[in-house]
Amino acid sequence: MRSRNLRSSKPSCTRRTVAPAIGPRDTPASWRAEMADAHLPKTGAAVVCFGSPEQTELPHGQPRTADSLVATLATRAGMLVMPEQEQEVTQHRIRSFLATSPETAHGEFTLPMLTAALRARRLNR
Repeated sequence: MRSRNLRSSKPSCTRRTVAPAIGPRDTPASWRAEMADAHLPKTGAAVVCFGSPEQTELPHGQPRTADSLVATLATRAGMLVMPEQEQEVTQHRIRSFLATSPETAHGEFTLPMLTAALRARRLNR
């Protein structure tokens, strides 16, 4: 059975999935630059399906202890690809740093987080 190309040559507003911007090297400036034209059609056609992007930053925090933070960091890709001995040394170094900081040395603390969001609303056509 032959597969048929069911795509129309006419530009249209189709659903598009964009991978989330996550990772240790991501900064609001880098992903904004990467996503700046994501709402525009890639075909060069004059059909615009989305309005101008809107952006906001949402500060929040996660309750942590030194142990829970080290355990979470141990699950990150950068740690998982390290040799086991290097993982242990790195985790020890992080624990030592947390133990010497007054904010994190004893009990629970709030790990500050910043979620940056970018959205474009679909235009009614």
